[in-house]
Amino acid sequence: MQITMYDDWAGQVAWDTFLESHDQPRFCHLHGYGGVVSCYGGYRPDRFAFLNGRAIVAVLPAAAV
Repeated sequence: MQITMYDDWAGQVAWDTFLESHDQPRFCHLHGYGGVVSCYGGYRPDRFAFLNGRAIVAVLPAAAV
């Protein structure tokens, strides 16, 4: 299995579809929640996606301060 990490993931539909299939998603994991994070001064959303081939196997929403 070859896992590739992509930083600054922009594929909102693929991201949210992955979360909808997960057993414990949270609203703060959704791709669009980065817009809420960016409302706070000095915060920039970062989205890391981990793919096996073309399939997302993990996501990591983060924020740079």
